[in-house]
This record gives sequence, structure tokens and C-alpha cells, in this order.
Amino acid sequence: MQRDEHEKRNERPLQPNALRTSKPKKREERHSAARTKALSPQSSLKQVERRQRRVRLQRRKKWLPFLFGLLILSILVALFLTHAPFFRIQSVRVEGNTVLTDREVMNALGDVDSNIFTFPTKRWEERLHSLEGIEEVEFSRELPNRLVVRIKENFVLGVFESAGRPYYVDEQGKITDRFVPEKNRIKPIALEKEVEKIGIGENYFSDARQLAFLSTLQSTQLVEGVTKVRFEKSQGIVIMYNDIVIRFGEPNDIIHKLTDLAAVLREIENKGVKAQEII
Repeated sequence: MQRDEHEKRNERPLQPNALRTSKPKKREERHSAARTKALSPQSSLKQVERRQRRVRLQRRKKWLPFLFGLLILSILVALFLTHAPFFRIQSVRVEGNTVLTDREVMNALGDVDSNIFTFPTKRWEERLHSLEGIEEVEFSRELPNRLVVRIKENFVLGVFESAGRPYYVDEQGKITDRFVPEKNRIKPIALEKEVEKIGIGENYFSDARQLAFLSTLQSTQLVEGVTKVRFEKSQGIVIMYNDIVIRFGEPNDIIHKLTDLAAVLREIENKGVKAQEII
């Protein structure tokens, strides 16, 4: 009896933490150390890179069907534009020609039965450059089936002499020594003017209005009776028309002045008046 009471006094109640053994605690510490060792900066970067690659691949996979559909649509549109019958050239408009006729340009161009988007630009340019007087060619489209041909002519408009040799003035107002009478189609007008510098490729006119006057005069019927045009320092223009001296004045309001001049010359001719000078 006394022994049992002594044993009871020596017994102490167990605390909750006392139920835990030291071995699991040590095992947990080892695992924690292993995880810390595994998550080094280098391995963390690799994991981030792998995740980023996976994200990029997933995004690409999402876009693939859309891109594939867009490619198919583009192919179908291209086939439609290049094979649809109403995109074949049905008419041609010529612009920029003052000497050459539309029919001449069309004949040089040849067969234009082609698609408005795929016509052979280089080949057609070569055809037109073979025509006399054409310097530049440009094509444009008016959908669905009209081709526009813009040309830049460059015929010789005038001729003058310097140091005993002839020089020519083209439609750009440049001095040139190239002149083939049988191909020029325009009879150059004899010109008289003081030129500061004479050289191939140099500008003959110091005033753009003078070039405009010469070009306009060449497009009228008056040119048939013009024997010489003199450009004076005062910007005045003197025209020798058969035996009549015409003081045209400054090259402004050119079309209106030439129209009035043509009317005056017709009246002189109809009345049989022998005029010597028109002011």
C-alpha cells in the first residue's frame, strides 16, 4: 500500500509536446535544408525560364489557327483578284501627250488583254519607249478595269546657232545636240536670244513662261507661218510671221493672246491688207 502511494507520487503527467519524438524533428530539419539547397539562385532562374517558354509555346499554339486561316484567306483573295474576269483591262486612257495622238500611243502599247494587277509593266514600258519623242512612262490603275498611261514627251521645239554650229531646245527647255528630223515630227522654230551659258543639258530659258510660250505656240496653227521668235532682255517676245513683225509682249495670258493674234491675222488675210507690224 505504501509502495503504491510512493509510485503515484513519483509519476508526473505527460505534456503534449513530450509525445513528439526528436527523430521527426531532425528529419524535418534535414528536408528543409535540402529544399533550401535545391532553390539556389541559378536553379530558380532556370525554372523561371522554363515557365516562360511554356507560356510562349501556349500563346503560339493559340495564334496558329488564326494565322493559318489568315494565310488561306490571303491566298483566296489573291486568286480572286488575279483571275476574276471583271479585273481584266477593258479601256486605256492616255495622258500627257501633246504631239503624239492617243491612237499612236495605243498602237505602240499593243495588246493590253491582261489583268489590271499583273500586267507586264516593264515590257509595256519598253514598247512605248520605242516610240519617238517619249521620255518617261508611268502606269496607274482605275479599278476595276481601266489602265491609265501617263507619258512625258520630249520633242525638239526650237533651234539656234552659236559659234557657227546649231543647238536645239527640247520640251524641257534644255539645250541638246540630238535632233533627228524624220523622227522629231515637229519643225523646230528658229530662236534668237542672248544665252549666258551654252552647254548640253543647260537651261535655254531663264523664265519658265518663255518655255510655256514656245510649247503653246508649237501646238497652234500659227506655227506654220512663224519664221523666227526673238526673246528680248526686257522679257518681251517678238514673232516674225512671214513678213510681219509681231510684238507679242511679255509671256503672260499666253493662250488668250495667241487666240486674239490668230483672229487678227485671219482678218488681215481676208481683207488683203499688207501689214508690216502688229503691236
